[in-house]
Amino acid sequence: MAAGLLDASLASLATFAVGVYAVRVLDPGSLGAYALCYQAIFLAGILPANLIFAPAEVAVIAHPHTRRIEHLGRSLGIGAPFAVVAALASIAWIVVAPPEIEWSTLTALAVTGAAMVLLSPIQDHARRILHSGGASWRAVSVSTVQLAAASLAIVVMHRTGVPAPWIPFGSLAIANLASLLVALAAPGALRRDAGPDGLQAGQLLEAGRWIFLGGLMSPASGFVAAALVSRLAGAEALGYAEGARVIAQPVWVLAVGLSSVLGPRSMEAARARNRAQARAVSRTFGWCVLATGALCMAAFGTPWSWNPLPWLLPTAYAVPWLVLLTLLAQTVTGILFPHRSELLGARREAALTSTEAATGAARIGVAASAQVTHAYAVPLGYLAVGVVRAFAYAFLLRDVYRRRESGGASRDTS
Repeated sequence: MAAGLLDASLASLATFAVGVYAVRVLDPGSLGAYALCYQAIFLAGILPANLIFAPAEVAVIAHPHTRRIEHLGRSLGIGAPFAVVAALASIAWIVVAPPEIEWSTLTALAVTGAAMVLLSPIQDHARRILHSGGASWRAVSVSTVQLAAASLAIVVMHRTGVPAPWIPFGSLAIANLASLLVALAAPGALRRDAGPDGLQAGQLLEAGRWIFLGGLMSPASGFVAAALVSRLAGAEALGYAEGARVIAQPVWVLAVGLSSVLGPRSMEAARARNRAQARAVSRTFGWCVLATGALCMAAFGTPWSWNPLPWLLPTAYAVPWLVLLTLLAQTVTGILFPHRSELLGARREAALTSTEAATGAARIGVAASAQVTHAYAVPLGYLAVGVVRAFAYAFLLRDVYRRRESGGASRDTS
């Protein structure tokens, strides 16, 4: 748990540092293009992350902890071609970019964003397998290198006169590559012959199709919502919302990092239909995210006198209460992560897909109000996603723990 929190904190600091640089250096219009590229990265990365890597992470929990890392090399070999395709496809976002953005800025963001799509899902998957295999401190070393490399890359590129749009995603891509090498140095990580029970491409694709479709809904709706806001309210409005999102990013990254540690436990609990164990994990997860979110809201939610961020990131605070609303929305959605893991462990991928379709519709519906709500449309869309997920997950999990699947799943111990 301690290693998981440290890993999540270091990863959060790396992405936060890059986001701070972007908000600090880019003008609101260019920041709006950066926000649109960020959504495109998230969307394209779903291809390898959910079609191959997520089902691999679910599959390895059936093996002893000491053998799970041995499956990393095989899963990376299967998923790498999909990451290449996703990276090439990610460049298409420039077609819907606001026309006022300079071509040089679009080119820089598109190229460095494609590098992120190639490397980030692979590095994230490696860290999650390390956690699942009991090598959490190795994962901490990976995120430590990521933070150090990202910080060094920002400083070096900035001082050598690299144009600003190349630096945010470019530095993160360099950091992901450097830290990935640390992950792959783990004993057994590059083993490709994990035995007859090793991961098979066909099985992963079969299991991953629903995870992929379900996972595709959220970033797809996020990208459409960002495009709507940029068109209806202007690139500057999207830039203001991006500044607020950067400040709220540590809450989200913490939730993602904790999922690397606690997600497999949630999956195992749901797979065994052990409601008590699942609730214990979700409570631990929820209190960590809630405490972090509340602390961030108190410290950084408003531009009060002891908050240094309005001076550092004035763009984020240009719209009153936008940061506070964004922090609230990220906290609400972050708390729900364990329930998604439970549904994956219970093999409810199709139900998750239906849920994400509903949340996507809600998010796009809120974004369509951007002519009235302006930058507020972005965090309000996050909140809409959280509300829909909360009700859907509660309904689906009630059925999971009430029913006992054929095959002798263990009895609910609650």
